[in-house]
Amino acid sequence: MDCPACGYELVARRADQVEHQSCELCGGIWVDTLKSLQLWSTFHTLREPLPAYPPEGVPTRAEGCPQCQRPLESFAYMENRDIQLQRCNTCSKLFVPGDQQEAARAQWAKRVGREAMRLERKQDMNAAFALKRVMVSRGRHGVRFQQTSDATANMNYLYNERERERQED
Repeated sequence: MDCPACGYELVARRADQVEHQSCELCGGIWVDTLKSLQLWSTFHTLREPLPAYPPEGVPTRAEGCPQCQRPLESFAYMENRDIQLQRCNTCSKLFVPGDQQEAARAQWAKRVGREAMRLERKQDMNAAFALKRVMVSRGRHGVRFQQTSDATANMNYLYNERERERQED
């Protein structure tokens, strides 16, 4: 099968159980759409080097699908308009042009980093809410009271962060 961008032959590759095809001339990658995130994850964890930037004058924009010859649809990767990838909705394949890989990988890492921070904050909030339940207890005569401490201040901060996250989503 030929590269959809430059017409050079695609080479079958495997990166940590993810099969894909790459072009040795323009550096483009042809991969199943559903495996694309797994491929970025593999590149990130294995720290595999990216293919060389395409030589000057070599086309990097695909015209048609190498399997069904239908036109490929361009789209903004992870809603970043500066990163334009192409896909074939008929074959469920994704083409990552060689000149877009660095930016796509960085965008993926940025998204993963944000998600990791969000999960970490969520864990902290869950711990803070559990701590609050322990701190709120019954005093004599059935009156509820809450101890004030640094933990309470932290819990309030985390609660406010959670509310801010909800508003962002």
